[in-house]
Amino acid sequence: MHRRLAEADPADFGPGPAEALHGLAAQLPAADRDEALALAEEAVAILRAYATGDPATHQPGLAGSLHLYGGLLVRAGERDRGLEVIRDVVERYRSLAEALPGRFDTSLARSPSDLGEGLGDARRYEEALTAYEAAVEVYQKQAQSLDDLGH
Repeated sequence: MHRRLAEADPADFGPGPAEALHGLAAQLPAADRDEALALAEEAVAILRAYATGDPATHQPGLAGSLHLYGGLLVRAGERDRGLEVIRDVVERYRSLAEALPGRFDTSLARSPSDLGEGLGDARRYEEALTAYEAAVEVYQKQAQSLDDLGH
């Protein structure tokens, strides 16, 4: 239903259909991996179009959907393609964190951790180590920020 609405005139519905597709894709992996991949890919396509027109508003949603899509690709056996998507996610969150300090730190730390896990599974240990070190660095900065606030 959302697909038909978005296809009719995407501007009338905004990113809502993509958000619904993303949510559905996140719930389907165990039940129907192929359908989950298709839904996640569709959500990415919709959000990519919106992010092109209004990056400040839609880059965070696109990064989240790309993260889901990359993870689904890895679990579906398309490891190299999935890892490339997750690398893109890391760069997107890095840019978002630079533009809005503090707002995307958790996502910035989580995405390289996921990348490290996928690289480790692929026996690409040096790359995995680098990804994990990037995640630890973000978490250390978060901890230091809390210390600076007296927590």
